[in-house]
Amino acid sequence: MKELRLYLYSTIKGSRPRKGAYTYVLEMDTKKGPVTLSKTEVVEEMTAHRAELISFIAALKRILKSSRLIIYTDSHYLAVNTRDCLTSWKKNDWKTARGNQIKHKEEWQEIYSLI
Repeated sequence: MKELRLYLYSTIKGSRPRKGAYTYVLEMDTKKGPVTLSKTEVVEEMTAHRAELISFIAALKRILKSSRLIIYTDSHYLAVNTRDCLTSWKKNDWKTARGNQIKHKEEWQEIYSLI
């Protein structure tokens, strides 16, 4: 199974919508050396969490074959929820342990289906 490294970064910080950019870089080693795919997008109004999720989704859509994915991100929100919450949210009909609807439900559902 191929190993892919995914680097995610956003210039958007905080919970208020603001202008900024998000970037992903997918990297894979081949016989000819490393190959990278990347994308940066500038947005006018977006929260940090939504930008991180949109970037992650865009990167996952570029992966064509089953691969071992190593994710590098400075987003605690993305890392913790992907690692610790995604499966339980799915089992709980996309609700938190307290029964509240999760934020960014549609994005998390798409991430779940792409993974």
